[in-house]
Amino acid sequence: MSTQTGRAGALVTGASKGIGYAIARMLSARGHPVTIAARTREAVEDAARRIGSATGNPVRGVAADVADRAAATALVAEAIAFCGSLEVLVNNAGGSAFGSLLEITDEQWDDAFDVKLFGAVATMRAAIPHMIARGGGAIVNIAGTGGVQINPLHMAGGAANIALIHVTKAVAQQTGKHGIRVNAISPGPTATDRWQQAIAGMKSGADVEAYVQRATAEIPLGRIGEPEDIANMVAFLTSEQASYVTAQHFIVDGGRCRAL
Repeated sequence: MSTQTGRAGALVTGASKGIGYAIARMLSARGHPVTIAARTREAVEDAARRIGSATGNPVRGVAADVADRAAATALVAEAIAFCGSLEVLVNNAGGSAFGSLLEITDEQWDDAFDVKLFGAVATMRAAIPHMIARGGGAIVNIAGTGGVQINPLHMAGGAANIALIHVTKAVAQQTGKHGIRVNAISPGPTATDRWQQAIAGMKSGADVEAYVQRATAEIPLGRIGEPEDIANMVAFLTSEQASYVTAQHFIVDGGRCRAL
């Protein structure tokens, strides 16, 4: 059943917590009916209830693994059915194992690309014909600074991130004539559970706190990012204020990344 709130709908993947949750809450607060997706049903449905309670707008949680391309395609159809129309797509799902070339397994390489890159490709392929028919839309793909600043222990994720940035720019060139804007954001260190887990995977004990202190010292603005910092950039890129912005990649990391 479609839900009408006066605004077209939004779909956010990887949205049961962290950056995706903050993005979904921001879009809901802005008046969009929102569909959120994550792999775990209980977590995503709980997140949808909390966002809807906070904003008073319709939010639906869907358990979907975008690494399964058929599931990613079906997710877009569910979002359109729930929202009535889809104006905004944010691909945030992703995550990858840390390790050296000899440590990362074939399955871990596959998972990094299947979720971050091919999941985004599948949702865009499903959403874009609908956006063309409705006269436009905005897509934001959440990549990561590992794609532009080498971390030797984050090869799989970094490679998937830079591939997603490339695809973002190419798709933007193809769809601009239809009024569809496509941009990418690469968050730097952001205070989420995933970031804490990544640190714990590389460090142990007191080394974790020391690593956080060193990482913070490398950030010109002097702090680790918050999920809302990324959500605020998504808010801009999906708004009319960014109506002339497409095919761009924005690094949101407090000035930490030195890549050009």
